[in-house]
Amino acid sequence: MGLHRARVEVEALQTLVAAPLPNRRDGQAPLSEVRYQLLTAVAGAWAFAAQSAAPVAVFVVHEFLPTEPDLPAVRENERDLNQALARITRNGVTSLKPGDLAGPFEVPVGQACPGVEEWYVGKCRTAIDVATQIDLL
Repeated sequence: MGLHRARVEVEALQTLVAAPLPNRRDGQAPLSEVRYQLLTAVAGAWAFAAQSAAPVAVFVVHEFLPTEPDLPAVRENERDLNQALARITRNGVTSLKPGDLAGPFEVPVGQACPGVEEWYVGKCRTAIDVATQIDLL
């Protein structure tokens, strides 16, 4: 019973998270390889804009990294972000660097975001001194 319930919950979560995704194109990651945290964060930006009666949503990734950010986890996070954005934006964004703001993109039809017509995605980075760095990775 526990395994069946877990499977049903995972399927429900996949359905919910897949809502902002257009159909997969050749070369794009399948849903199972896209970080759900990124998908829910984008959907959250859309929902917040709708709740605020704003016609535009903005999703910004703010990285806090050491001054020398050449770490495997940093590269993995960058790859995961680019992979998720490529799926959501139909390859409109395949790479996002600090300082970038891309858009506008349409909010997919059928989302529970009345009045939200478009959205932007951006990325910024704050370097933190290694001496005061919190282990974020």
